[in-house]
Amino acid sequence: MTEINDKWREPNKTEQIIIERCIALTKYGYIEMFIIFAALDLAVIYLVFLFFSDSWIMGGMFLVLSIVMSHFLLNIWNVIKQCRISDTYQIHSEEGIWSIDYEGDTARTKQFVSKINGKYITMPVPEMARPPEYKKPKNIEYEYLKIFEERPPFGYNYIFISIDGNMLNEKDKDYINKYKPLGILSMILSTCFVVFLVFSFISKFEIEFTIYICLFLFIPFVRTLIFWKSNTKLRADFIKSMNS
Repeated sequence: MTEINDKWREPNKTEQIIIERCIALTKYGYIEMFIIFAALDLAVIYLVFLFFSDSWIMGGMFLVLSIVMSHFLLNIWNVIKQCRISDTYQIHSEEGIWSIDYEGDTARTKQFVSKINGKYITMPVPEMARPPEYKKPKNIEYEYLKIFEERPPFGYNYIFISIDGNMLNEKDKDYINKYKPLGILSMILSTCFVVFLVFSFISKFEIEFTIYICLFLFIPFVRTLIFWKSNTKLRADFIKSMNS
């Protein structure tokens, strides 16, 4: 039975499953991101040694880049370590102003973020509630769960559990269980497949190297395409069922 407190409660069975799935999907995404940036960092380290033998300036520039990437890798690793399933989640209840803000240090890094009472928070499933428009915050009663101690490099460290009495339910659980993760690695491999396939057509398949690369990347590309199509249909059917 769910225990209730004045400020917090434990999740019910459906909420627990959704929370665990959210954490698993988040961990999957950050593991892929870690693999990619680790490979890039190793390549940059190689360039450090390569350029230091010819130019201290170029070597120093790549060394700084390597340090920055290593720091970023450490942050990603800390996120992965925090992606642990627990039996003792505490769902807190509050009332606050939910807003969509535009944040970032530069024009390239600026993005819309969902915030409430200073927390970076997101909905675990679509159509849980209608989010406020930009510069049009609204007051809501909500329940939330803290996933990470600090906000990760990409994403949020809090998730909504309920918004104005609209709680996570069996439809939400079915949606998130059927959702197939598409990480950054899948997107990069698929993009590489398309690029090398174009090169192969341009060269009239006379360059064997591009042909072998295409054959190697074909299965990841098809997998990504199937997952993307499945997720698109899943989302459309889910939104239709929620609005019916």
